[in-house]
Amino acid sequence: MSSLVKNEIWSRIPIILREELDLHTAFTWEKALREGVDAHFNCIVDDLSSPPNVSIQPASKYWILTAQTDPPAGYLTSPSNISGLSLYSKRAFNYGQISVKTKLPNMTGYPSGAWIFFGFESGWAAGNGLVAFMWNTSNRLLAMLVTPFWEKQRSVDVTSMLPIDYQTNYHVYTVKLNKNMAVFYIDNIVVAYGLIMPNAFFNPINPPPYGLFSIETNIASSQLALIEIGGRGMTLNLDLPYYNVRINDGDPLPPQAINLYQAGTNTLLANLSISTGSVTSHPIPTFGYREWELFIDANQDFTVQLQYLGLSGNWRTFDNYSSPTGSNRIHLLVDEPMVLAQVVITPSAYPMTINDAFAVMVS
Repeated sequence: MSSLVKNEIWSRIPIILREELDLHTAFTWEKALREGVDAHFNCIVDDLSSPPNVSIQPASKYWILTAQTDPPAGYLTSPSNISGLSLYSKRAFNYGQISVKTKLPNMTGYPSGAWIFFGFESGWAAGNGLVAFMWNTSNRLLAMLVTPFWEKQRSVDVTSMLPIDYQTNYHVYTVKLNKNMAVFYIDNIVVAYGLIMPNAFFNPINPPPYGLFSIETNIASSQLALIEIGGRGMTLNLDLPYYNVRINDGDPLPPQAINLYQAGTNTLLANLSISTGSVTSHPIPTFGYREWELFIDANQDFTVQLQYLGLSGNWRTFDNYSSPTGSNRIHLLVDEPMVLAQVVITPSAYPMTINDAFAVMVS
């Protein structure tokens, strides 16, 4: 074999390896077209018996491609002759990320227990934990964490964060599993943080601007992607072409930049004018990060009281800080472990406008 041929072969190996590795790393529209959804998903079906009989059937029997157009069309169906079905990826994702672009159906009139899930679950009955959005018969959207065997369930209602046209237009619902928390997004905007910790000691905090809740468990880092739908004997369709699903591996401790909001509102602290008293931020999820940074800039000097949520469930003062005279700015590096933090900002004179306010978690 000539050296030229050898060089050509060796030069192609990294490309081939990258392609093969990618085949096992992400589920995409192109792969579904080339290999079919049955190559990527198992489908577990519950019949209408009580308790239900369970069988494994082809995913393509229920996940239907109706038009190979641009954009494509298709849907996932739970027909009236079954209770529901669960699509599980054949490959586990490490600290997985799933995005589903869909229209949420009207669930009014469906039997109690009808449902739609999308997220991650390492095996049936919350195997080694469940991390998912759940859409229920009350037309409520929950961000949810569940321990193995459904022994414990924690959730926060994020329905108030839905776009008004969620039934008629496509929107993207994303779940990202990290080492110490799950982050839930709608259209790339965070709507909830679920903290995964040794003990869940605080009550759920509802949005806006985002929900916060916790569960006491070690949810497995390697999980199967899950898309689940069940009409409980009534036909339930979810508008979901293959093209509208993205799944890939994630990061155990991803960097985060979080804008600070006024507590319990969608009002950013940035550009907020304070005419009297103080303003308190919405809690900041810092659990799992060894250190994090706080940046606040205003048009005059101010003080900041940094608070943390104690194991008693009460907010405690960590420390008080003043902006250096004439700097109008506070930049803090906090290297103490916290679960949730919040800041109370008090101007030196009124009115004061906050120019910027955000937190950064890196390590």
